[in-house]
Amino acid sequence: MTSASTAPNRIVLLVYLGLTGNGWWFKPWAGIHDLSWSNKSDDIRGSNGYMVGWSAGATFEVAGVPLMVTNWNEIELNRNKEYTKLSHSKTGLNGGIGVWYDINDTF
Repeated sequence: MTSASTAPNRIVLLVYLGLTGNGWWFKPWAGIHDLSWSNKSDDIRGSNGYMVGWSAGATFEVAGVPLMVTNWNEIELNRNKEYTKLSHSKTGLNGGIGVWYDINDTF
């Protein structure tokens, strides 16, 4: 059985939007991470280091079907002492990739 927890995150970001082209984009960013995390035994609040990452994507067609591939990634740096104890690392890596039906041309 797992215990319920809450983790509102606030991240103040600077994003560069200038890396775009015909059917693609890459948006790198950096930010300050503020965390309010709690469960039955822990309560962690305040600065939780920094984050750097990107979102990216590209559109393409396969057999005339419009598709899109997207990617998101974040690297957490210099996590606070209490959060590091729970996660066993001062750094973290999160992200994902997806392939989507691109409805932009449909509607």
